[in-house]
Amino acid sequence: MTDKQGIMSQKQDADQSGAIAQKMKSNDEDNNPAKRAVVAVNDEQKLAEIFKLTIDCFEEVFDYLSLKDLASIGQTCKRMKRIAGHCFLLNYEPTTAYFHNGGFNYNRVKIDCFSNLIQNVFFNYEDATNDQTINFITLLKQFTSIKGLEIADVHLTMAWINEMEAILCEAESLTLVFSDCEENVFDAFVAACPKVKYLSLAQETNETHWLHKIFPALEHIQLCGFDWDETPALKTFFELNTTIKQFSVDVVLLWSNRELFKNSNIKLDILAINYDFDDDKIEFDLFCRLLNELYEHGFYKKLHFYSAYGVNQEVIDQLASVKGLVEFRSGSSDDCINVGALSSLEELRVYESRFVTDLKTLPHMLLKLKRICFYFASSDDILPFICHATNLNKIKVECIQSGSHFDENDKILDLIALNKERKKLVGALKITIYVGEDVYLATKWATKQTDFNMIEMKRESSYAWDV
Repeated sequence: MTDKQGIMSQKQDADQSGAIAQKMKSNDEDNNPAKRAVVAVNDEQKLAEIFKLTIDCFEEVFDYLSLKDLASIGQTCKRMKRIAGHCFLLNYEPTTAYFHNGGFNYNRVKIDCFSNLIQNVFFNYEDATNDQTINFITLLKQFTSIKGLEIADVHLTMAWINEMEAILCEAESLTLVFSDCEENVFDAFVAACPKVKYLSLAQETNETHWLHKIFPALEHIQLCGFDWDETPALKTFFELNTTIKQFSVDVVLLWSNRELFKNSNIKLDILAINYDFDDDKIEFDLFCRLLNELYEHGFYKKLHFYSAYGVNQEVIDQLASVKGLVEFRSGSSDDCINVGALSSLEELRVYESRFVTDLKTLPHMLLKLKRICFYFASSDDILPFICHATNLNKIKVECIQSGSHFDENDKILDLIALNKERKKLVGALKITIYVGEDVYLATKWATKQTDFNMIEMKRESSYAWDV
């Protein structure tokens, strides 16, 4: 090869390498809008100094900001809006935004600048004017990010379904609460949701035609408030929709169709019971027997039990005999309970920790426990789990009130001390503690660190607890 040929060959190799590098860079920027937001634009003469920071720097700095401050930052310019939007998704992606007064809100903070990133939306038609309803539907049609839709108090009509068709046909999660409908309209409504994975219906309707349809993506269905006697179409529905893994149902509907379910070939991963203890039509011990019969029949593998109004000790003792119970939730109540008898629990949710009298011994009794959630609790209430619950990996406390490891005045959680306690437990998993934003920010500013080797703290809004 001559010198001239060698030089030409080297030039061709360089040109090809440059083209490949440019293509890789272009692809990387196209696939990562957040990184694209912080690189220089060819036709711009000079970037502001702040935009020379990497996305990692922005993530760290913006982690010190409240949602209100982050939203304000997102309104400064288009580039900053993209960066702030990236950080919004990191910390608030699972949250449900409420549509009110013509805009999107979360925890009373307007987040309209992140509207194109919001994935879950709630809208109450009863509280809205006609103009607000039109504005809501108009805005949703502009966004491609909407996956979850929760709607309350809407009067279903064919006109409404046609107006919402573009949104319904893309929805993966759909909740309809306390709504009524015209004759044969409900059937059209559910037919308009072919991609739905989670479908929750809480309403009064006697229409059952939709139970004969196939939902190709459906994995979880919840039925509440249906005043049905034995309904053979329910069996047909589950036989047609074999993709369903979880069935959430109130006790009345399950009890009314008990013989139908016992004599079916339905196989579920999870049966979730919503129990209203104001309903005294069904003796609870008989209901527990039914659950065990369904378990033995293979109707479900795991049982979740929810009571929005709390439970008494008699209920706990009877539940202890039910097979497959892995999740127990109790809402606000004035009854003190011991839950240690529910030995197979993997998840426990209690509204107020002070009504659970055996908290200190629970870590030694609930050996399979992985997640625990309180709305109100102290740092002393979660300490026994940090010190003794080997398999626990998630703790959520929306409102921390007091405790030896919590500064009530400054709202600072002593993560360093909690991390030391966790390290003493041999073979323990790392625990993530989810807290309200006020505690998160106060602790972050005080310690400059929220991630330690055995304890990590995050905003409660960053995790989809119910998924």
